[in-house]
Amino acid sequence: MDNSTKSMLWLAVQLFLFGTACLAALYLSGGIQKVNQLSEPVMQGQKQSVQQYIGISEPLTYTGAQVRQSIAQIQEIGVDMQIDHVLYPHAVKPEPSALLRIEVNRTYQVTYQTNPHGEVVTILFS
Repeated sequence: MDNSTKSMLWLAVQLFLFGTACLAALYLSGGIQKVNQLSEPVMQGQKQSVQQYIGISEPLTYTGAQVRQSIAQIQEIGVDMQIDHVLYPHAVKPEPSALLRIEVNRTYQVTYQTNPHGEVVTILFS
């Protein structure tokens, strides 16, 4: 073997050992769990939205920010929404001041009202 081949092989071994040492240090420091927690929403590829869960019978909760976003997209969703006994029809674009009434830090429980054909007609947040 010539000198350059030996140098390339030695460099490859050193890079492999360096990478292995970095991964071992990250694992031992508990960093992998933190990285997994932080990257989980990105890896899922979708955020929780009302459209994703229409028709699911199990109880779901949403943050006030998610509820605000749903109200902002009410015409696209195509279903009336009721938040704390205030009805927002899907045919009317909500006023920006109406969105300010929704508490961003609060957690809302969702319930779906359906018609006799099983179609969702109203989404209730309480």
